[in-house]
Amino acid sequence: MSLPNGPESRLHQDITLTICLPTFNRAETLRQTLMELVCVREWPFAVEILVSDDASPDHTAAVVEEMRQQHLPMIRFIRYDHNIGSFRNMVGLYRSARGRYATYLADDDRLINQRMVEIIQYLEANSNIVAYFAPWQLYDVNKKDSTMFGGFDRVRLFRKADSLELFHFIVDNQASPENSIFRTDIYSHVGYSTHKLYFPFNHMFRMLDYGDIVFDPQPFYLQNNNLEVHRLENQQGKQREGQRLLTKEAEHLFHTIDAQLFWALKGAGYHDGVPDQLRAELLEKTNQATMQTVLMYAYAMMHYDRDYIAASELLKRAVMWKNIKQLGDQSLKQWEDHYGFIAAFQAIREQVINIPGAGRVVLMPDIPFGNGPEQFIAQLHSLWPDLIVELLSEQQVLAGEARHSGLMVTFSTETRNHLLAHGIAPGRVILLHEWMKNFKIS
Repeated sequence: MSLPNGPESRLHQDITLTICLPTFNRAETLRQTLMELVCVREWPFAVEILVSDDASPDHTAAVVEEMRQQHLPMIRFIRYDHNIGSFRNMVGLYRSARGRYATYLADDDRLINQRMVEIIQYLEANSNIVAYFAPWQLYDVNKKDSTMFGGFDRVRLFRKADSLELFHFIVDNQASPENSIFRTDIYSHVGYSTHKLYFPFNHMFRMLDYGDIVFDPQPFYLQNNNLEVHRLENQQGKQREGQRLLTKEAEHLFHTIDAQLFWALKGAGYHDGVPDQLRAELLEKTNQATMQTVLMYAYAMMHYDRDYIAASELLKRAVMWKNIKQLGDQSLKQWEDHYGFIAAFQAIREQVINIPGAGRVVLMPDIPFGNGPEQFIAQLHSLWPDLIVELLSEQQVLAGEARHSGLMVTFSTETRNHLLAHGIAPGRVILLHEWMKNFKIS
């Protein structure tokens, strides 16, 4: 890692806020974000913008230096000589921040100018507050729309003795401590790199040992929700680790719910066990929080990652424990009819990849295509452009190359048996209505 560069004349103690901005291989996106930060020159306190480049192969360093010279002299720049991953990059930023307070900013997101000024001034006037949390707004840089993610109705202040109340607040409101402005001296005590926990929740409860925390319903952070941009970056191998909701993060959140309860009980003074009635109430609350997490991640896996198999697997867990009948505005049957069908073909695509010599999916005309085979095949291609799909009759399969290089999909047991009788291996013919049972959740 190279040493930070930037203006060194100002004493560290004079810097009020560090904006921690990790980046990787998105120089022009970063340029736009830095241009949005030019307004910090007018803020009534000293700010440093700490940019950490995770060994980008593009011209990120040149963009940062240009912005520092022309617009933002308060930039400090760190560059790693090899890629360490987004989480470690972020930890390095927090540990390197020189401001009394620090906040995170992704390289395609935005901070709300006036809100940042108001919050810092509030924190400076209330030294008992060690961290300030708020929900974020989702916005699309193309459509210019803005939607609140999460939220609650009023400002809440929590002290150490309120730790159990904080647990209930987090669960009941699906509140997230992911967006925060925190005191860097306190982070130095609590900011270890968790392995099985989603770190913002763990850090939040630990910070209660050192002071009070605030949850404010008014956001200060705008998160880019341009899904097409993120999907394109995924296809190009440029996805930012940790910026999209992934299966591993869901697993971490399940563990995190239990850890939150541990810290809440400890803060509330329950060191020698928990009364039976309270234990039952908290177990139900924990289960409720887990199910909320399941549903949130199932939705994200469908709409962000297009991983319909993972969504189906998570939804089984929710249905088992909570007898859920609706997914948003859809019944489970409606979900199965659409997304369950897509999950089945996602799994078929993966089978094609894994079978030697099977380069294509061959659909039989007996499949119930709904709006017709052409539209269905077009939908498959929109999801997986590399997938070769053909619509062939049984006779065409047996007479052509498809019998040697295709994975056949049929809805008819009779057709399947006939293909097997002509020497096609059983594993190369999928009976769709049986295959669909793998993704049934109702």
